Amino acid sequence: MRYSVIWLDLGLRWACVRLAFLGAWDYFAMLLGDRNGDNGSIGRPNWMFTVSGVRSMVQVQPRLFESFEDYLVYSESLEGFYELYNGQLVKMPPESGVNVQIANRLLLHFAGLVGIDRVRGQGLEIEVQGEPRNRYPDLTILREDHIEQLARRNTVRLSMNPPLLVVEVVSPGEVQRQRDYVAKRFQYQSCGIPEYWLIDPDAETVLVLVLREGTYEEMGTFSGDTPIESLSLSDLDLTATQVFLG
Repeated sequence: MRYSVIWLDLGLRWACVRLAFLGAWDYFAMLLGDRNGDNGSIGRPNWMFTVSGVRSMVQVQPRLFESFEDYLVYSESLEGFYELYNGQLVKMPPESGVNVQIANRLLLHFAGLVGIDRVRGQGLEIEVQGEPRNRYPDLTILREDHIEQLARRNTVRLSMNPPLLVVEVVSPGEVQRQRDYVAKRFQYQSCGIPEYWLIDPDAETVLVLVLREGTYEEMGTFSGDTPIESLSLSDLDLTATQVFLG
């Protein structure tokens, strides 16, 4: 019994040493701005270990950004797309193949109307009001003056003129639908973006919203072979069937 108590005491002491060491390592990793590839957060490395058969995790708080300018400087060295939410970075998952195919079809069609330099895919970042502080539309039609302004960084700031048109291909799931139909609608509206398209692969519809007196109004929901109407693209000759079937 005496030896069991001694071994138990030694085991607990060793666990405390490991915990202190890993906690200190986490702290220094946070100061260095380490990246955790598991959950996409910045400055939040996870260390998992076992003490007496119990799996534990030590985490530190992520880095907080006090301004969008701080985020812009820091994100120059990042790979992938991150949303700035309540001062923290959240890595965005990759798009589905279906969404990418639809966006690519539209990109080619829009490029024929306004020129390839004014059409940007999901890599374009837009600074918005509210949370998160930035969005990455699936497709964006820029103004002529944006081409030079975005030569160094592919980010449209609130201080710039808004893009002419943004497109979101709706992902399946109620959370994703609320994000595209409600949250992004309000944010793009607040930015003064004249036109917002919501493309729904499940329903095979294209909802076109146009900005009138600061508020988005429905220009129409288009499906099948009905021509899609657009205020920004007067020469548009496109149907929902072409969007979804190519």
